[in-house]
Amino acid sequence: MSMPFEPFSYIGILAMALVTVCLRMTGYWIVGRFPLTPRFRRALEALPLALFAATIIPLAVKGGPAGWIATPIVAVAMLLTGKEAIALLVGVAVATIVRANGL
Repeated sequence: MSMPFEPFSYIGILAMALVTVCLRMTGYWIVGRFPLTPRFRRALEALPLALFAATIIPLAVKGGPAGWIATPIVAVAMLLTGKEAIALLVGVAVATIVRANGL
């Protein structure tokens, strides 16, 4: 079955992409206006952990046993590799294995 061409969908996607790019550029611009003091550098270095806690912990709590088991393993994978994509793949694999085994 063929889908009709919907230009408004493409316009919406392009608009969201433009807004995302503008937000990211604004963030870089704002950070570039401040001197990079040791305190400011520590605050920027703490952001990944804060974002992890704010996004992953609530999902893990709702995820049941699979989420409870996968979350600390993901944290260890992130600490060992420093790569988000690898940690994400490890977490998905662990959660899949746990759920496949009935938890």
